[in-house]
Amino acid sequence: MPDDIPMHASHHPIPGHPSRGAKRPRGGRRPGAGAPRGNLNALKHGRRSRQFAEIGAIIAADPRASATLLALAGRRHAKRRRAEEVAATLVAGLYAHARDIAPGKPPAAPSPASLD
Repeated sequence: MPDDIPMHASHHPIPGHPSRGAKRPRGGRRPGAGAPRGNLNALKHGRRSRQFAEIGAIIAADPRASATLLALAGRRHAKRRRAEEVAATLVAGLYAHARDIAPGKPPAAPSPASLD
């Protein structure tokens, strides 16, 4: 190749540069692809919504299956409520600690007892 014609930068990968080097797959399952976690659009809209409605009717007709699903939902709700209570307690403890050290009191690490 003549010296007076510059080669395109993509022909010379830059060592250590993230956009160069290893090829990323194009299509199929890859990290970060797809709908966000908890997205229910496929259940509400689209070609599978009728199938899910039929499965739901079958499960609802079986009292044991319905009771099991309701129990699982109740456990999940209780776990979430407990996690929110713990988070609120931690935030309240941190707020109280910040309020105590703000006026110039000597800073002391919050004790685990004050966070309960």
